[in-house]
Formats: sequence, structure tokens, C-alpha cells
Amino acid sequence: MRTGTHIVAPLVLVLALAGCAVAKDSFSDSKAGYVSDARAAAADWTQASIVTVTVLDYEFQPPQLNFEAGKAYRLRLQNNSKHTHFFAAEEFFKSIVAEKLIEDGGTIDHPLLKAIALGGGESKELLFVPVNEGIYNLKCTAPFHEAFGMTGTITIS
Repeated sequence: MRTGTHIVAPLVLVLALAGCAVAKDSFSDSKAGYVSDARAAAADWTQASIVTVTVLDYEFQPPQLNFEAGKAYRLRLQNNSKHTHFFAAEEFFKSIVAEKLIEDGGTIDHPLLKAIALGGGESKELLFVPVNEGIYNLKCTAPFHEAFGMTGTITIS
């Protein structure tokens, strides 16, 4: 019976720490695979369509997002959980031209994103223009979150 305790205790510790991950955005070191397009520079960001995604424990709300190629968007991400979550969709980020990532600490111009991190209660905004049509996977890369169903799809048409 004691052996079972040695297995369960570390698992409980790992699960407890899963919600305590440091919220750090993930960027690419290379422009390879990312689109380059002048439409973002020409966009009128005051007229951008606003899409809001609420991040909850183990779910994105809504889980399916739809964007139109060539149109300017403001993607507002709001973490209504006390845990850290990640909006991870590298192939989607490679299919858009990101103009800015706005966060409490400031603004990052033209980010080459892999994932956007959101600490508990944190919100961020991404200004972008979708370019390449397709269906892209969305997931949270915090430990076990994808396994608990924190996934979605992003469509560019």
C-alpha cells in the first residue's frame, strides 16, 4: 500500500502546479513560415471587428472562431480563471499578419507568436489580419489542459 502513496503524491503535486505555470507568451525566433502582407499596415484599426474569447478552467468560450481573410480584427482574450492558460495555435499565427499584441506591460509590434499566455484574471488583445484560409487547431498547453478538453478550432475563410 505504501508504494501507491509514492505514486499518488507526485501526481497530486504535478496537478496542483499545473494551474500555477508562469504566464509567458511564446514567440518564434525565425520569420520562416510566417506570412508577410502589407494589409496589416494599411488597416484602419479603429474599424477592426472585435472578437472576444473568454478563457475559463479547461475551456475556451467560444471554442470555434471564424475570421474572414483580408479583414482587420481585434482579438480580445480574457482569462476569467485564477489559473494560467495559453491560447496556443502556432499554425493559425503563421497564417495571419499580427500588427500588435497589447498587454498590461505594454505593446509588442509585429509579434511572431506561437502562443499567448494569460495569467489568472489577465486580458490581452491581438490586432491582426488573417491571410491564409484554412482550419487551425487551438489548445491550451498548460499541463493536462488539452487532455481535459481545452481545445477549439479557428477558421479563416
